[in-house]
Amino acid sequence: AHGSETAPRNSHLAPLQFDAILGYNALLDTPDKAGAVQILAPFLAPHGVLILAERVPRYTQRLHRLVDLTALGSDLMQRIVAAEEMVYAASDDPLVNWDAETLRDACIAAGFTVTIAAEDETTPTPITPGMLTRWFTPAPADRPSYADHLGRLLAPDEVAKVRDLFQRQLAGQQVAWASRTLLLTGRRP
Repeated sequence: AHGSETAPRNSHLAPLQFDAILGYNALLDTPDKAGAVQILAPFLAPHGVLILAERVPRYTQRLHRLVDLTALGSDLMQRIVAAEEMVYAASDDPLVNWDAETLRDACIAAGFTVTIAAEDETTPTPITPGMLTRWFTPAPADRPSYADHLGRLLAPDEVAKVRDLFQRQLAGQQVAWASRTLLLTGRRP
């Protein structure tokens, strides 16, 4: 048969719906988390459940807490902490501009009843030379390095002092890396 008209495939099927949708860090890199939840909602059958485990970068390990900064002096210490905290307070960065409340509100707006639990954990993490290099090497503007962030409040020679301190105190060490994961359950009515 040769004709230009063909019937749409699967046109006789109802929209695909699931009893459950599960995800691990499914929304982490999504700039519009609320929009993503809105897209997922119609794929759940009535009484279906959305289960997400999402790591929350806003509450991840602060690098300045891994070292003893006292040798750098009070003023420099305060600026290091301030520069790093600016990273996690950036309202225009979709990686860190959300938390449990933001995600809960997005799910409620999509018609879910929601329960959320937060799990704080520490993981033994070796500090490799590669990690230290990544932290202190300038990076592309879309995801600046730790040194780039420090450079907002520190002079280049001060960033070099911080790098040297990190090298001395952390190179080859294993640290307890802190993180937080949200465990969200959203149920459709």
